[in-house]
Amino acid sequence: LLPLLSPLGPPPPLDLGVGVRHNRGERAAEQLARRHRLIEHWLIRTLGLGWAEVHEEADKLEHSVSDELTERISESLGHPATCPHGLPIPGNYPETDIAQLFSLANVKEGANVRIVRLSEPAEEDVELLRYFEDKQLVPGRTMTAREVTPSGHMVMELDGATVVVDNHVASNLWVMDA
Repeated sequence: LLPLLSPLGPPPPLDLGVGVRHNRGERAAEQLARRHRLIEHWLIRTLGLGWAEVHEEADKLEHSVSDELTERISESLGHPATCPHGLPIPGNYPETDIAQLFSLANVKEGANVRIVRLSEPAEEDVELLRYFEDKQLVPGRTMTAREVTPSGHMVMELDGATVVVDNHVASNLWVMDA
């Protein structure tokens, strides 16, 4: 049934009289995401863990950190707007540029783009994170689309080096015009 509905977009929200619980649940999810993403930063900056490995460690720690410690971590890090993978940290992120983001898979030949964030599913894929780190396909990096092949692969120029990106990699990177 769901595949039949998906072309129509998401169904309208149902009012089941649980709005208060929904809002509370949403706040709890935002607080959990905030703790998780701040812990990722802390693990990299303070303990020197690898960029690709911090997600799994943050998963283990996020339920053990109090709100007070979360705030102290944020303060000690200078209240970063995003996690190391570019995902917004609730409470720290200026929501102004979200409309400007698009998937690298949609970049046209000749475009200059800046990597802003990874997709959330990419954070769960350690091998993909290692690939991003190895190729320097990380938030803040600027690159140029030199060619889009008939098979959909993209030939990108990054700091004078050529990086070939397939659709799977491209669809997990969110960029904006540089």
